[in-house]
Amino acid sequence: WGVSATFTCYFSGLIVAVLLKEIHVKIAPIFRFIFILPYAVPGVVSLMVWKNLLNGTFGPINKGLMQLGLISEAIPWLSDGTMAQITCIIINMWAGFAYFMLLSMGTMTAIPQDIYEAAAIDGATKGQIFRKITLPMVLYQTVPLIIMSLSHNINNFGAIFFLTGGAPVNPDSTTTQAGSTDL
Repeated sequence: WGVSATFTCYFSGLIVAVLLKEIHVKIAPIFRFIFILPYAVPGVVSLMVWKNLLNGTFGPINKGLMQLGLISEAIPWLSDGTMAQITCIIINMWAGFAYFMLLSMGTMTAIPQDIYEAAAIDGATKGQIFRKITLPMVLYQTVPLIIMSLSHNINNFGAIFFLTGGAPVNPDSTTTQAGSTDL
């Protein structure tokens, strides 16, 4: 849980930061504002809203997908063990990527532009520039924060408690009574 939650938050935040840096349109600040909203809303509120949106019986996501004809029966977002784990990771990513997006954007502003210009003159592609310049320099600055985020996600009781409460029950754990999403 902790490793995948940290990995998805960090790299989704980094990708969004790179995309926002690369697009040269006037509405980029609007996208930044929209992407920061999940981080600005209190986590408990977000998690409770997601729990209700993904409710298998009356959740608007399942109802909407059924009305559109995309599914014929409700998806067990939080009631199937494997699906609940995947859903928890995705919702954690949604709630946490903005933090790493802001960190990555701040770190990228400190990278001298002449390095990018030299790479472009040497014929480097955007992918090569990202892999050889941007990623190593951003990682160098953010590794301590990634480690702190990993310890936070390993102990992220709130995300699990407010989404699933540790459920669904895992039939393999008769002695510990641990649920499929318990930490």
